[in-house]
Amino acid sequence: MNKLTDLVEANTVVLTSPSINALLEIPNNDVQAKLQIRTIVSEDTNFYDYVVHHHNTAALERHSDAILVTLMEYKGEDGRPRLYVANECFRQFYLSYITNRAFPFVEVLHVFMMHLVESGLPNMYYTWTSRSLGLDVTLPSMTSEPRKANKINISAQVIPFSLLFIGYFLSTVALVVELWMAKRTKLFPYLP
Repeated sequence: MNKLTDLVEANTVVLTSPSINALLEIPNNDVQAKLQIRTIVSEDTNFYDYVVHHHNTAALERHSDAILVTLMEYKGEDGRPRLYVANECFRQFYLSYITNRAFPFVEVLHVFMMHLVESGLPNMYYTWTSRSLGLDVTLPSMTSEPRKANKINISAQVIPFSLLFIGYFLSTVALVVELWMAKRTKLFPYLP
């Protein structure tokens, strides 16, 4: 799943925080309206456990937060992430500021905040945070990769080898019967 439409089409239950839900409260289109119906707002910030252990659930969260949490707490034994972070996550919230109504530089402050986002400082903050925690900056690729080979022993392979032997035996019997039938028809060509 890479888009919100994929979540809607799959009838996925979506868990999110109140701040993300506030961004979706006034739907802009039918997809957001349908998604809003199946969204569960949770004050508990750690709803990733629920997503990991329950089928057909998703978490709607900031991209950077989802990557950090996945790298810190939700890796498998082989080091691969147990959560899939889609590319179309919310990149960051709106940077907010609080001013007095009569503050004369609201427009200047707004432009300054837009420049901060455009310069990539919020994203660099998460990059620096992940590096200071000793984590990789990006998630490993979620493409299909072969799993590590497990050691096997011959006693665990009794059934496959038995089936192979039975197949070999039956094919040998079929060959012998066909050879016998071929000789019989050569000796007595007038028999049916």
